Amino acid sequence: MNIQIKSLTIHNFKGILDLTVNFKSTTEISGRNEAGKSSIFDAFTWLLWGKNSEDIKDFNIKNTKDLTLNKQDHEVTGVFDVNGSEIELKKVYREKWTKKRGEPMPEFTGHETLYYYNDVPCSQNEYQAKVSGMLPESIAKLITNPFAFNSLKWEQKREVLVKIAGNVQDSDISNGNKAFTDLLATVGTKSLKEFRAEISAKKKKIKETLDFIPARIDEAERGKPEPDDFDFISKAIANKQSLIFKIDDAISDKVKAHREASMLVIQKNNDLNRLKIELQNMEAEQKRTANDALNKVNLKISSFERDKTNAINEITRIENKIKALHEKIKQCDAENAELRKKWSEVNAEVITPMAPDATICPSCKQELPAYKIEAIKESYEANFNTDKKKRIASINAQGQQRRDFIISWQNEIAEIQGEIESQKKVVENCDVELLKLQGERNGLTDSIEPHLPSAEIINLRAQICSFELLSAPVIDDAELKQRKQTLQSEVTELNKRLSVKDTIEKTELRLLELHNQERDLSQSLADLERQEFTAAKFEHEKMQTIERIVNDMFKLVTFKMFHQNINGGIEPYCECLVKEVPYADVNTAGKIQGGLDIINTLCGHYNIYAPVWIDNRESCAEIPIMASQIINLIHAPYQDLNIK
Repeated sequence: MNIQIKSLTIHNFKGILDLTVNFKSTTEISGRNEAGKSSIFDAFTWLLWGKNSEDIKDFNIKNTKDLTLNKQDHEVTGVFDVNGSEIELKKVYREKWTKKRGEPMPEFTGHETLYYYNDVPCSQNEYQAKVSGMLPESIAKLITNPFAFNSLKWEQKREVLVKIAGNVQDSDISNGNKAFTDLLATVGTKSLKEFRAEISAKKKKIKETLDFIPARIDEAERGKPEPDDFDFISKAIANKQSLIFKIDDAISDKVKAHREASMLVIQKNNDLNRLKIELQNMEAEQKRTANDALNKVNLKISSFERDKTNAINEITRIENKIKALHEKIKQCDAENAELRKKWSEVNAEVITPMAPDATICPSCKQELPAYKIEAIKESYEANFNTDKKKRIASINAQGQQRRDFIISWQNEIAEIQGEIESQKKVVENCDVELLKLQGERNGLTDSIEPHLPSAEIINLRAQICSFELLSAPVIDDAELKQRKQTLQSEVTELNKRLSVKDTIEKTELRLLELHNQERDLSQSLADLERQEFTAAKFEHEKMQTIERIVNDMFKLVTFKMFHQNINGGIEPYCECLVKEVPYADVNTAGKIQGGLDIINTLCGHYNIYAPVWIDNRESCAEIPIMASQIINLIHAPYQDLNIK
């Protein structure tokens, strides 16, 4: 794809008020500092990607000297030739001023950007999609600015170069080298970078473990106890254990004799408790029989007293209800007296004369005709009589309602008055029965004398009094237990001395384990270092191959794709050399020439040719032959902006 810019129209962009630049295959833009050369380059990059020529997105495109111009639109329009077809891109950046309700003047509320593709408005996403389809930003940076590629990090430069070098197969590098073939089999589907990172992590972990092992061995050696005569100690423990077993047998014999004597005491106490329980049961039965008759009478008395209390409570409830009904009747009588008084007042009312203006026409203010006056009088009298009848009827209805209530309440009083008489009879009957039962209870109480114990009770009491309790026997084994405790203490001390043997054996096992672990880890570390060396050597071979391929693609520059460390190791790297001199050390002309050589190669690889902007072009007398459009930015002291 061949892209050339035909024209760039700039309005109110940074310090440029109005400018149209028509481009040729080679265009020179010269002038002093701040004449606008960089602003034209910024306008180009902002139009395409929304950034300035230094790849900064947030930069000020507004006029900083004349702020009144900032209310005008900031516009950049570019006309491009893309493979023979003309495309116009346009961006407008403007301030937004909003007038709020009730405010006299509008206020600044932000910015907006408008996008046009061939004069057709579009959204930001649509616009960027069109631009990316024409000239992808990631590629455009590298093929429009000779300084862009070498400003990348070395990892990014190396990645680009490896891609344009083509697909170098690992099998081509390992062909005929068994170490490389074995390495690739071990690597599997991982990349060499991932494999080496994995080895590095494993080595780090092994080294960290190895660093601690000597200290652990030393710690185990220092913690290892001194040996003792463990055979003598074992025999002494066995002898003392034998003596303890004999003492246990002697104590066991005494305990057995004590257990048998204790069983006799327990049996004797059980017999005594059985006799006491039997005596309690007999005495309780005798007392229960004597009191049964009195309990029956007491139950009957309690029943009649409860019935009497219930009847008295019911009489009180009914009397309270009758009292409340009398109060209601009294209130209704008082209300009826008021109604009779009100009835007399209403019945005595006579019609009042009509108002003087009742017979005057409200429109003409003249006396109404006689027939209308007569009709008005008849209607007035009829209304008065009807209203009077209604009020008298209402008073009569209220009075009749209250009379009905009084009759109903009087009937209810008559009915519940009979219930009072019925409950009074219940009270009288309960009093009669209670009097009889109290006499019966008094007779039973007087007749009950203290009960004489039966012959069986007397016999049991005698047995209990004559019962002889046995005392629990006492075991005299204190001396044996003291001797056993002494022997056990001696055995405990001997076992502590014997436990040193286990500690020594465990320590020796731990030391053997640590030495084996140290040997195995050292071997693993050596294996990993061998794999790492082989991987580095393989990568070195591969990078040499890629380096040859890459350097064959350029005319002025070469690249070092790796460097050798002081310890002999080889690490991936990427450094640009211009005529065998490191890029950082060459002058501006060398950097421009080297950058243009890189652009030629990248354009050929991507098959995209775009305008190349060469800043500080005055520093370079000659440049390589370029297939891309060239725009030279030349510093010319004391000269205004000049385009040719």
